[in-house]
Amino acid sequence: MCEPTLKIKLSDSLIRDTGGFPCDASISKCAHHAYLVYEIGQTSTSQIIAEFFDIDDGLFVSRAVLHPDIIQSDNPFSTDDGHANHRFDRFSLVDDDQGGPAANSTGLIRVRIFDKNFNSQAIRFDIPFAVGIPQTTFSAIGGTFSPNDKFLQLTYLIDATPNHLRTRLHILNASDLSDVATTDFDGGSYGAEFFDLIKNGKRKTYLAVSSQGGTFQFEFNNPAAAPPFKVLVYRLKNNTLKFITDTNLPALISTASITSFVPEEGNIAFLGASTSQIADSDPNGELQILVFDGRQLRTCNTKKTGLTTSGPFFDPTGEFLVINEQLNDGQLGFFTVNKFNKSLKRLAGPISSAPLSLFTFNQNSKWLLQAGASFFPLPIPNTFKNINLYRVKF
Repeated sequence: MCEPTLKIKLSDSLIRDTGGFPCDASISKCAHHAYLVYEIGQTSTSQIIAEFFDIDDGLFVSRAVLHPDIIQSDNPFSTDDGHANHRFDRFSLVDDDQGGPAANSTGLIRVRIFDKNFNSQAIRFDIPFAVGIPQTTFSAIGGTFSPNDKFLQLTYLIDATPNHLRTRLHILNASDLSDVATTDFDGGSYGAEFFDLIKNGKRKTYLAVSSQGGTFQFEFNNPAAAPPFKVLVYRLKNNTLKFITDTNLPALISTASITSFVPEEGNIAFLGASTSQIADSDPNGELQILVFDGRQLRTCNTKKTGLTTSGPFFDPTGEFLVINEQLNDGQLGFFTVNKFNKSLKRLAGPISSAPLSLFTFNQNSKWLLQAGASFFPLPIPNTFKNINLYRVKF
């Protein structure tokens, strides 16, 4: 059998201000549209916090933008996350008040649903979260939709003290944002991932969640979660979340978010997780791909990586995955496209990438959207394009 070949070519690129934070990106199945959310502090009504694009012959065409609607000069709103649903006709946006103007220990999360013109479809602004220790990055993460577009998930801290981190996984109805189910677990989290499996002819909905320790340690005088680090799996059934299984990740410092891929037959799921610094004697990170069969998690692949890694980001066919690496947080990195097999053979790259880059393929894997931070405290040229659309040929 011939080994696959792959070519990747830049089609269009943009600069968008994210204030050094990530940019969440969604691309439609046909690659004719994109939705971007810029995780920026909301200090001016002239800022753009979310944007809807048409993609015309591989070029971005901005069609609608969303500006901040509440300005708190003392403690600005924080744009946290946002995603398109699978039909690409409803779009989530998650932000929070960071504890309000007085910077209280408890803040409020706001979740909104829009159409492609940013007309409001639903809003909720009553979900409390623990602000706690400054510089925690677990405030409110999520806004992704379930495979059937009926549900939306959030993770956020409910306890944030030096001796205890505790997170809530919260499932909302995607139509009116009413409560569906919640469950709590120790540690912070960089988010959850919906996926469906087919078991005995029945479709079952699961969520994989990253858990970042239960207490804090300090990295470079900044608070960071301390081990253990885990991947947890829950099943959503009859408006309840049932714990299924978990597994520890070999990390000394931190782990990133969870990604997933379910093969066409639908009876197993591949879950991707990346870690930073796996041991005192080994400053490198490690990428792990786990297999979930509906009952248990087991390790399928491992790969040593740079100190800070995001991904892997699976393509919809499961044949390829993107791995993004940086030597340190905030620095420019690079990404590679790899054949998904035991050796994770590199097919394309390395290609330069913005800090904190995220990647998503369209349905036929012919387009790859990369979005990252616009700048960080470390020196980065302000002309560096942090949002890029690539054409993929294989």
